[in-house]
Amino acid sequence: MRPRIENWTTDAEAAELARLAAGKMVLEVGAYRGFGTVLMAQAGATVWAVDWHRGDSGGDPALGAQDTLCAWWTNVRRHHVEDQVVGLVGRSRQVLAGLDGRWFDMAFIDADHAYESVQDDAVAALPLLRPGGLLVFHDYCPVWPGVVRAVDEFVEMLLRGGELGRQNGRKLRLVGSLAVVQLKDSLRDS
Repeated sequence: MRPRIENWTTDAEAAELARLAAGKMVLEVGAYRGFGTVLMAQAGATVWAVDWHRGDSGGDPALGAQDTLCAWWTNVRRHHVEDQVVGLVGRSRQVLAGLDGRWFDMAFIDADHAYESVQDDAVAALPLLRPGGLLVFHDYCPVWPGVVRAVDEFVEMLLRGGELGRQNGRKLRLVGSLAVVQLKDSLRDS
């Protein structure tokens, strides 16, 4: 069931995100008020949610700076998924640098939409993913040119480095503005 939490995710994107996250260890970069966190946890994922809960420098200026930490935690608790969620509060660059090991199955990146921030988040999440892992980006669409440019350049970097997995001949798969990138599985894709 789709959580009733403020978000900008279509039904098709939400269904795909839940399907991809089901039963996985997920790193969520950008949690806002918890829609993605709750959705993925309800699908059976364990979600490590990273957010500084103060807004988005590349986002909608009408929203301005917002403290969303209390709303995020309230939504996590209201939907009874607190035992499946680890909240990490801070700037993603600092928090991700403090994590170690390749133990996430998926990274969902939907934080600051500025080009440099999306690029930094993708590069920082990459070494935390298992072989064959997924990088999923939200807002890959013309409204967010920084997201599109950062994702396109990141995928090209993966392609040049031989780290892109099999995706039926495509570099990424789109469901609405959700861009799904599959990493190479060292055993299957060699």
